[in-house]
Amino acid sequence: MSRGKIVVSGQSHLNFKGVIEDKLKTGEAGMEAGELRSLESIFAQVEDPRMERTKRHRLRDIIIIAICGVICGADGWGGIEEFGKAKEAWLTDILKLANGIPSHDTFGRVFALIDPKEFEASFLQWVQGISTPIQGVKETCKTI
Repeated sequence: MSRGKIVVSGQSHLNFKGVIEDKLKTGEAGMEAGELRSLESIFAQVEDPRMERTKRHRLRDIIIIAICGVICGADGWGGIEEFGKAKEAWLTDILKLANGIPSHDTFGRVFALIDPKEFEASFLQWVQGISTPIQGVKETCKTI
């Protein structure tokens, strides 16, 4: 992977900066404080399995950066790190990044350690919270 480019399945190489700016617009003022608190509280349910002395980054920050990166088209841990560095100013405004953006190795290690069922439950709770039910679909899904 070349610096500043990401690979998205089914597409040619995309300009990373363009992908980030196109996909991560959250309104004029950016992410609302209430939305961030909600996102943080949902992912606070994922237990942090790391030893206290090895924690340089909050687990919630790692998870939020990873999710935002993937939504914006990051491919793999290196792509997520590149995303984080490209959007560091914005991320620093909304997260507690005292030690900067985690490295790709940190993302990989942390996601290998967390309980996938806890992460899945939190992720589904978040997705259900941001999705708007479409009239009739909910009833149709119940009958299937």
